[in-house]
Amino acid sequence: MRKIKTLLIISFIIIGALLGACTNGKVIMFKQKVLDDVLTDNVRGFNFPLLLEHVRREAMYFLKTLQRINNGSERPIDDDIVEENIFFLQIMGEHAKFVAHLLDPTEKGLIRQASAFGQEFDVLSSQARNLHFEPI
Repeated sequence: MRKIKTLLIISFIIIGALLGACTNGKVIMFKQKVLDDVLTDNVRGFNFPLLLEHVRREAMYFLKTLQRINNGSERPIDDDIVEENIFFLQIMGEHAKFVAHLLDPTEKGLIRQASAFGQEFDVLSSQARNLHFEPI
């Protein structure tokens, strides 16, 4: 029981530190620095620049969501739904494309399937960007 309490306390400390880093933008600044370093060849690695940009955008979205919750700010529901869909359709399309490029080259069927998912998400993302609501 004591170990469980200790683990819970450590977990809350870690989560608190992560949230603190996110809310003051340090995580996003770090992710941007890594991306900049990769793009300028100061750092080499196995991550695609798009993947680094992708995780930076996810962190930015998370920070924006935390700030909106903390500020209690509300926006029209229609705009929220469209914005959320655009963001996550783009993210899911990128996930599918990353999977396609990270699979074993002998897995041709899975690569085709992941690529097809990426294309489907691109189409859905494009459709969502063109969606607009008429005032009632």
